[in-house]
Amino acid sequence: MSTRNIHIIGVGFESESIIDVLRSDLPCDKVYLLWNNDPRVIASKDRVVDALLSSGFRPEDVMEEEVDVFDYQMILNRVMRISQIEKEKAESSKTDLRFYLNISHSTRLVTGALCTATMILGAQMYYLKVRESGPEDRGINDMIIRVPTPRIPDMDKITDKRRRFLKLVCSEKDGLTVSELAAEFSSKQNVNQFVGFFEDNNLVERIHEGRNVRIKATELGMMVANWLI
Repeated sequence: MSTRNIHIIGVGFESESIIDVLRSDLPCDKVYLLWNNDPRVIASKDRVVDALLSSGFRPEDVMEEEVDVFDYQMILNRVMRISQIEKEKAESSKTDLRFYLNISHSTRLVTGALCTATMILGAQMYYLKVRESGPEDRGINDMIIRVPTPRIPDMDKITDKRRRFLKLVCSEKDGLTVSELAAEFSSKQNVNQFVGFFEDNNLVERIHEGRNVRIKATELGMMVANWLI
């Protein structure tokens, strides 16, 4: 199955770094440019579009999305709508999707919305490091900084029993052993089912201590437990 790489980019006053990134080794098949009606941003966006079309991108793969840079919710909704459209296309064509979100020159609210979307989508967020003057000439690939961002688990799948399990694990700083948890949840088989679900969502981890296995919450797991009522 092929993979389609989608970049969503907040456009600022400077266009060259966006063009450089899209000519780097980062895979890119389609670009969405988030822009606003500031004349300098429009000029920057137009330069990016012209450069991409000149380098071989098809017009349908260079999309221009106007946003209100002072409306966080509107920006986030637009990004999520873009992802929904692309997922529907990918499903019909049996294609995998990978989203890349560029925050190099975004405003604070656009950056905030892209950060939230990154966690929801499990996307790769990145930015281009500012070039420093000096004798070392670093290539564009060395200037791209990938930001590790945890993915938010699907809260709807955390049932009442799973909530109770996670909260119990989080109640002890060093976690609990499988045997201790089995005393609360009937059997080790039940415990392993809970652990499997939370491990897949990066909320708990197994700590091996000789013959014993301790289940401990990750930092993300502690955060999610605080969100649960």
